[in-house]
Amino acid sequence: MSQSDPARSTRRRAIASIALIGLVAATLLAGVDRLTQGRIAAERERHAQAALLALLPLNSFDNLPRQEAISIEPGPYGLPLLVYPARLGNELTALIADVTTPAGYSGDIRLLVAVDPAGVVIGVSVLEHRETPGLGDLIERRKSDWIEQFSGRSLDDPPNEGWAASRRGGEFDTLTSATLTSQAVVRAVRDSLEALSELDHPPSPHSRSGWYLPDHGLTGCGMRQGASPELSIAHCAGTKPEGLPYDRTNPAGPQATAPAVFARAVHPIRP
Repeated sequence: MSQSDPARSTRRRAIASIALIGLVAATLLAGVDRLTQGRIAAERERHAQAALLALLPLNSFDNLPRQEAISIEPGPYGLPLLVYPARLGNELTALIADVTTPAGYSGDIRLLVAVDPAGVVIGVSVLEHRETPGLGDLIERRKSDWIEQFSGRSLDDPPNEGWAASRRGGEFDTLTSATLTSQAVVRAVRDSLEALSELDHPPSPHSRSGWYLPDHGLTGCGMRQGASPELSIAHCAGTKPEGLPYDRTNPAGPQATAPAVFARAVHPIRP
């Protein structure tokens, strides 16, 4: 054996040891990352649930809206829009849109927009954002009452041109030195109202609201038998509660109890 062989062997062992240490470190970091991501996701869900409960009037629903979510595709900004139906008994009392606008000053702003059966805003809550502290972060309810100005508004109140920050010629107050943030939130609320308005259905005997609320699950539409009532507002064709056909070309006719929106897919989100 040459004199260089021991040195070469030592180098190999050193390299193997370093590789093993790196592998162990990477495995530990991956595990910590997965654990951290799980905790962050759980905290985000807890925060979203608390915000939803705070938006709706006390005793206005008795279901678990987030467990009965539907997804409108495409939604605002080309992304799926999650919608949580709130109901009391068999009557739909509110829809809550979970919308994210990419138009914030510092990136995405995620909102909950709660709307009653007449299409009037019950309330808006900011879930996530990265706006400037002391300026754009005043969109948070705990930091100012700016977000309260949307309550009582609807898609036509104000008209479309009024759905802008005051510094952009609209009817909504603009946060000082945060015009982009203000405009992003205003338009996100308006875009959510527009998306939700397309879920309106003719009244049914089962509901006094403006939304069609059948008391059974539809089949043959990618939905299981016994699906929750809200999930039956999907884009299924050829079925109504009595099992009679409807005429898609005449949605205002006497047989029309099917959803009015067919251009957009509505998918159930499984809990």
